Amino acid sequence: MLYANNGRGKLESIVLGAMSQVMLSLSRMAQDLMLFTMPEFGYFTLPDELTTGSSIMPQKKNPDVIELVRARATRVKACEIAVYDLIKGSAGGYNRDLQDAKEPFMEGISMTRACLRVLSPFVQAIRVNKEKLLAGFTPDVFATDRALELVGQGMPFRDAYHYVKENLGELSNMDPIKAIMQKTHLGAPLGIDWELLKDRAKAVVETVREERKTINAAIKKLMAST
Repeated sequence: MLYANNGRGKLESIVLGAMSQVMLSLSRMAQDLMLFTMPEFGYFTLPDELTTGSSIMPQKKNPDVIELVRARATRVKACEIAVYDLIKGSAGGYNRDLQDAKEPFMEGISMTRACLRVLSPFVQAIRVNKEKLLAGFTPDVFATDRALELVGQGMPFRDAYHYVKENLGELSNMDPIKAIMQKTHLGAPLGIDWELLKDRAKAVVETVREERKTINAAIKKLMAST
């Protein structure tokens, strides 16, 4: 009983902390989509059916939905802080005001789930503008690649650094696609272990499935239900 009482609010705060981290990633993704779909970049194109128009400008395609996702990240974090502040000054044991942790707890989870569901069709329907992306590779982008290439040929990095700095004109012949294809180390564009990530996702789903079975069995036992 003592553990249950002292765990009230704390468990909600832990869960909301996880939700706020999920929302942090979604918020940054939303910001990237807003930035790199602007005409000045044009790297990606949002689907028409998931954007809204303007009250005065007929050509506008506003990313309203992902703007709201960015805002929801702040609201989920606020839910976490609300629960934290509620319990940090509470004495040990039962306190009636702990019931107020439930509303932000449910709200934070609900908003996180909604944002995940909303962004999923965005990711599936977004169009990649290959020409714009390739045009974004200005020669100076390859300065480090060239320096590392020289290091691979035996030149000390300090000398390679200064050589590239003094011969930036040589970078105009660098091939963006070739440069990307060479980045196969862990964490690089072609070094992401998709199979590992899929296996981890499957493992989480299986864990949740087993936990649900355990919880449902406990509830049935408590309620003497079949």
